Amino acid sequence: MLKKLLLLIAAPILLMICSCGNNKKTEIETPGMSVIDFSSLGIPITMNVPDTTKTKLETVAQGSGTIEIKSGKDFQINITPGEGDFQLKKSDVSSDEVKKLKRFVIDEPSLLVWEAQISGMESEFHFYTAIKVGKDSYVIEDIKDTDTFGEASIQKMVDAAKSIKGKEAAAQ
Repeated sequence: MLKKLLLLIAAPILLMICSCGNNKKTEIETPGMSVIDFSSLGIPITMNVPDTTKTKLETVAQGSGTIEIKSGKDFQINITPGEGDFQLKKSDVSSDEVKKLKRFVIDEPSLLVWEAQISGMESEFHFYTAIKVGKDSYVIEDIKDTDTFGEASIQKMVDAAKSIKGKEAAAQ
């Protein structure tokens, strides 16, 4: 009787121990984010985007090869194949007469985040980065002709851009 009782208690515990760690996740999800595969749109990458159960995710492939990704008013980015030109972008931002540069929040070789302001209006934030995935490079930036973004929204978009993985790397 004691052996049967021990077996009844030990069996479920052993099953739980043996099954722990065997769930091999191919993607790491950030809380509040979901992993999306963009291969069907012609770019073999995955990226974290805002949780699609909470906001509608819109992805549109443009004829130029750019993919627009929108999720609500706080997450709107473009992914464009190419290496980008950081010196040109920095120069354009610095000399913009409409959206006047207040400061560069982040000024790194592969990431620019800046605060700008149209006269008499609230500040808005923008970003521009380039990510190399295998042999391919992509420029990721906020969509500037839609809503204005606060610093927290831009940080979420930057984090999403940093989460980009090649489709091959995601499958490992």
